[in-house]
Amino acid sequence: MGALRVLVKPHDWTRGAVEHRRPEQPWPAGAAAHVAEAFGEVRQRLAMEGVVHFPPAGDFHFLAELPASQQDAARALALVVSSQLPGVWLTLDRLFVRDGCFFRRERGFKFNLVEAMNVRLPRGVRAKLKGLL
Repeated sequence: MGALRVLVKPHDWTRGAVEHRRPEQPWPAGAAAHVAEAFGEVRQRLAMEGVVHFPPAGDFHFLAELPASQQDAARALALVVSSQLPGVWLTLDRLFVRDGCFFRRERGFKFNLVEAMNVRLPRGVRAKLKGLL
């Protein structure tokens, strides 16, 4: 979002930070194995349905497809994966996840990211994920 803000509202003092940088997010070695392992563990503990894809090209390193009825399981999966891959940004619907914290765009449309204080996992889901988070 920071790079998008610089491109949409360019300033001389911010342009240099992204001008010669590659647009891809760095993806750690072995990250796909961490994602697959986390998906399997969360699926087992929460009886989650769905599949995870690792497309060879495109905007995403991985994509998890889950039914809309399992929104809490999707949040749990995002938290587990983000805690195992520090510094990597994940996208979950309108939310962004990094290092086990949820973020959203400020006031819904601005380019600034702020911590999403009202996004929580139910107590039962947290209890089932004990040891993973």
